[in-house]
Amino acid sequence: MSIFLTIMLAGWIPALELALDYTGMDLKEQMIAQQKEEINSLNKTIKNLHTNLESHEIQNIYFKIIFLRPNIKPDLAKNIASHVYAYSRENNIDSDLILSMIRVESYFDQRAVSPTGARGLMQIMMSFWKDECEVNSKTIYDIEKNINCGILVLNTYYQRYNDIYLALVAYNVGDSSVDFFLKHKKKIDYSYARMTKKFYKQLKSVQAPFPPEREQKDLLGF
Repeated sequence: MSIFLTIMLAGWIPALELALDYTGMDLKEQMIAQQKEEINSLNKTIKNLHTNLESHEIQNIYFKIIFLRPNIKPDLAKNIASHVYAYSRENNIDSDLILSMIRVESYFDQRAVSPTGARGLMQIMMSFWKDECEVNSKTIYDIEKNINCGILVLNTYYQRYNDIYLALVAYNVGDSSVDFFLKHKKKIDYSYARMTKKFYKQLKSVQAPFPPEREQKDLLGF
């Protein structure tokens, strides 16, 4: 014991080394368990931080929906906001653009049906997108499925034309019409794209309640 006390007086590092040698695996296991507990605590903190950031971004989208349609029911706006956030993020597309399209397409009416048969928030034409979006006459009105399908359609046209204006025109009148206009050098009606852009620019000027999780730059040339 006197040798142990002598080493302790020499400094804390030698004492710690001696303690490790003296206690063996029990102390090592305690240290490992403590490290795991600290890592788990850090992971929980990171998860909570991410959850808060996600919640703030959804609240920003909700705020913008209220801006575009002040009389919308809160539960509907919250539902739309959560799915716009999820699928716009998943597809790396500006959520403001999706909100602007919904504003033009259906004015946030989940059950909207156009004279040509387009349905739901993003006015999906089931005759063209039933299989790709895996929807039927009932599920097409589901908020999540409709938003997911609308983004799929927009992305399809954007990848095809590499031009947001043409992609929006194709979304509105169909790609066959756009192809015809381009092939025969006919004048293209950009009124739908311009109207979408108008709301898009409005949303970019809105002061959202929380700082954005990630900066969304304006669409190039839009």
